[in-house]
Amino acid sequence: MPKTKEQFQAIKEERADSILRSALPIFTIKGYDGTSIDEIAKAANCSHGLLYHYYKNKDDLFHEMMELIVVPYVRSVRESVDLNQKASYALHDLINAHLNALKSDNDELCMSIYLILNMHLQRTVNLKRRPTNRKRLGEYIMDLIERGQYEGDFTKEYSSREITMILMTSLKGLSYNRIMLGSKKFYCPHSEPFMRMIYK
Repeated sequence: MPKTKEQFQAIKEERADSILRSALPIFTIKGYDGTSIDEIAKAANCSHGLLYHYYKNKDDLFHEMMELIVVPYVRSVRESVDLNQKASYALHDLINAHLNALKSDNDELCMSIYLILNMHLQRTVNLKRRPTNRKRLGEYIMDLIERGQYEGDFTKEYSSREITMILMTSLKGLSYNRIMLGSKKFYCPHSEPFMRMIYK
């Protein structure tokens, strides 16, 4: 019995989604610059022709993957963390959101976090496609630290930039460990050690 138009559409969407999900671990570990279309096609078990049928080029595939897999996580964090509350509470909630995600069994979620934390290292990715009003995680953290210093909760012994770099590097290291070790072997610390480093 021949397939219906709806069935063909469902197969097409499933194949496109499969390519994106096959590309995610490669982009995560190798970065945009180190990933080739060959590797993605091989991981997705498809030909170059089929891959290019769904995505014009690597840039198109990367941004589609970010929008469908990575951005929803960013959106969920934005919705769950009130950035307008006292800076120390907001930063604590933001760090907790990332740590709780790393504790989950969701490998794609953990890869998304690692990609987000390393976006600034992707030298050749076309960042013009990124919405101009979308701040990076480091910018949110630095804003909160500056506000916390102004509110008198956070130390002024170090600049907001220095503290942000230490926090971001710690989160990157934890997310990398989570990806490499898997959920069963990974140990995730509490948020308190992060916060104690910042308080006066």
